[in-house]
Amino acid sequence: MDYWTLGAMADANIILSAWCEDCRHKNHIDPNDLINRPALSPFVNIRELREKIVCSACGSRSINLLLQDRHVVESWYPDPESWVPDDDSHLRDEEPLKMRAAGS
Repeated sequence: MDYWTLGAMADANIILSAWCEDCRHKNHIDPNDLINRPALSPFVNIRELREKIVCSACGSRSINLLLQDRHVVESWYPDPESWVPDDDSHLRDEEPLKMRAAGS
């Protein structure tokens, strides 16, 4: 994993999932956001980046990183504004289920 650069991750649609070993805080880091920072460039590799990351919750530098496909991460944590409502029109015409008392 150490050979990946921010530019390569951005091109491959990869997101970094980071979690703190001390407090278990989790976050997703988009390489596209990091590339534009003054101290970083598309050529920074994961090893260099790992040394710079600090947990925003507890300040620890004991961070684990996992490279994940952007589409997988977005399916776990989708943007609610982009949700497509389920087609439940077929349920509206049906009568609701009625509870029966035990033994009836």
